[in-house]
Amino acid sequence: NFNKIVNIDYEQLYVYSLVCICTPTSTHFKYLKSCIISKVPLIICEKPISEDLNELNILKNIYNKGNSKVLVNYIRRFQKKYLQIKNDICLINDKIVQINIKYHKGLLNNASHAFDTINFLFEREFTFDQIEIKSKKNDFFKNDPTLSLIASSNNTLIKIDGIYTEKSIMEIEIIFNNHKAIFTDRGNEFFLYK
Repeated sequence: NFNKIVNIDYEQLYVYSLVCICTPTSTHFKYLKSCIISKVPLIICEKPISEDLNELNILKNIYNKGNSKVLVNYIRRFQKKYLQIKNDICLINDKIVQINIKYHKGLLNNASHAFDTINFLFEREFTFDQIEIKSKKNDFFKNDPTLSLIASSNNTLIKIDGIYTEKSIMEIEIIFNNHKAIFTDRGNEFFLYK
């Protein structure tokens, strides 16, 4: 039984076992903070959660002290196909040499899907050691530019190409020493080559 909340009574949020935050980005911080403080067991939040680093740090602190589980809407990690792809990639046992990502409409809003997919497949966060921004354009979201950049992560070259188009693009190419994994068609097609 689902109830759409029109007027939020923050004192009553604790009665819900699941809350989905599907509102404008500018409201995510306030709603998510209230849900965590109210001890809602499971919260699904649209991304980006916030565009403000201070707000993210506040959320991290209250999240670490609470018992709520927060999921961001990165759906690929819950799809059966991606679970099989993860198993296939785990069997490769080969060093990653380079990762190429192509996306459109905002680093936070859309490239983050590629980052999450890579983190999911390899069960580790890829943090950047060095970043060189090649281009930046505020093409769709006011506070979330589409960037092209070159970075490195633990001796792996990462090339990210922000494409300025209305067409939906999310492509990932993972180059290993002896293999190549390619995701095309917004991540709907997957190919593995030796």
